[in-house]
Amino acid sequence: MARGLSSLLAPTTGSEVTKSGIIRLDPAALRRTAERQLHRIEAELPDDKGLAEVARLTLDAVERADGLIRRLRSLITLHHLPVAFLAVAVLTVGLWAWFSFFHTSTLTLALPDRDAQALRAKLVGNPRLHIAPVATAGSRESLEKLQAGAVDLAFVQGGFPLPPELLRREVSSRELVLLFVRRGLRMPQDVHTLVTSLEGQGSHTVLRQVESAMRLVSPTIRFSWSEIAQGQPPGSDVDAVFVVKDPADELTLVATQTLHAAGFELVAPALGARALRFEFFDPAVIPAKWFDEVPATPIDTLAVKTYIVARAGLTPRLLGQAAALSDDDNRTFAAAAVMPSTEMTSEALQGVDAFVGILVNIGLAFLGLLGLEALRWRRPFHELNALVSRLSLLQSQTDMLDIDDVTLRRHNRLVLGMVSDQLGLIGTLASFYTQENASLLFNSVSELVHERCNALKINIQLKILQSNVRD
Repeated sequence: MARGLSSLLAPTTGSEVTKSGIIRLDPAALRRTAERQLHRIEAELPDDKGLAEVARLTLDAVERADGLIRRLRSLITLHHLPVAFLAVAVLTVGLWAWFSFFHTSTLTLALPDRDAQALRAKLVGNPRLHIAPVATAGSRESLEKLQAGAVDLAFVQGGFPLPPELLRREVSSRELVLLFVRRGLRMPQDVHTLVTSLEGQGSHTVLRQVESAMRLVSPTIRFSWSEIAQGQPPGSDVDAVFVVKDPADELTLVATQTLHAAGFELVAPALGARALRFEFFDPAVIPAKWFDEVPATPIDTLAVKTYIVARAGLTPRLLGQAAALSDDDNRTFAAAAVMPSTEMTSEALQGVDAFVGILVNIGLAFLGLLGLEALRWRRPFHELNALVSRLSLLQSQTDMLDIDDVTLRRHNRLVLGMVSDQLGLIGTLASFYTQENASLLFNSVSELVHERCNALKINIQLKILQSNVRD
């Protein structure tokens, strides 16, 4: 049915119906109309060489337009560049806004499956980040996974040498040095056998570094802390227990009660000022009866710093979001309060200015591409303007009022009608260009042709109307 409608419209209106049901101008019908007008001028006005020449030039313009439009209908052409640029720019800004303000990032975090319970709860509850925890035996394994690229972030206890190329940030959650000594023994001369946590992990690593500072002489190390944490007291030959643990961990509480019942006392690490040699130590105090009945009085101890370490190659945006992992909980009245300041206002205005600047630059680039497209189409429209100018001269030289000869007046009326038909064809051709290249809608090149054609046709109709009144 669409094909039949197209065949009916084409000879009369110069239109065609596409497969999608859209009516568009048919270049073949325009060519047939231009040919008919040329033949009519040659047959009815054989002596009017100027009008016939304009009709032939119009026919040539229509034929060239057919080939030009066929090239425009291909997928990859320059006239698609402004629209493609605008689409890509808007999509890029939209994606940037989505990933910056709405997207929830997913990061893998290696941390021990038995320590840092408070930190784990904080990380999992972060609204801007989705943390996928990867359980490890300790900080050493976490660091190995990070360097191998198996995880994005790692929870590493102080005391481990961190490669300088890895970015790190200290977290607020810390673990404490817990030193238990059997009652009646003196530190360090009576201590020959110590119990610590897993071999090569955090507690053992710290013990090896502070062993000489504590003036221990080659003590025997046993890695049976996990048994004590299960409620099993150490052997009678064990003199002391040295671990670095999260005091909030339930296993730490169980181990403390087990050691207290086995005759061990929680004492201060015998480091003194030597603790300043280690950058991962901070002084801390264990309050009295913090672990139920232990200790009886406050004990000075050491807090071991912990770090969030990022793998090499993590993007700046993810690094910025991961930085929130080391911040304190912001669910407070102070965090919800609005406290405007000059600095905050300046930063907000700078952000708005930068965003508006991006949009303005996109708009200027889009307009620049449209300008280039208009320059590419300057020649076809200049050709149409030249034809309109020649037709304007023809109609200005064809008078109707001061002519008494009826035959000449009829001849001039026919010439003006032919000129009006040529102007209508030229205006239709300009619309054809604009229809096929939407970029031309954003400039006045095509509008100029239409305005000139309409003004001349109105002038011609007035001349003909005045002549009819006289007759």
